[in-house]
Amino acid sequence: MEKQKAKLENWFVQKSSTHECLIGQVTGHPKLEDGSSVRTSKLVNPVKDGDTQAETLNTIYELGVKFEMDKDFCMTTPTPQEIEVKAIKPSRQRKWGVE
Repeated sequence: MEKQKAKLENWFVQKSSTHECLIGQVTGHPKLEDGSSVRTSKLVNPVKDGDTQAETLNTIYELGVKFEMDKDFCMTTPTPQEIEVKAIKPSRQRKWGVE
């Protein structure tokens, strides 16, 4: 049986301790709507830089544009020197049912 084919855009590799899969936006898939975000099943072979195709058990994906994370996309944790600690006044507490 011939494998189905689809194209994956804005994709990246998701690695676990046991396998790799791809996450991206699919087009041309016989069962999924174009533009749907998908997580593929386990890859038959790891994807390497420069690869134009990726294969799972049922599908061969043509690899379009790879998602590249901009260095400014992620927030960084501030250093203690960057954090200004301010004293917080306790709020007035009110008991339930008492005005």
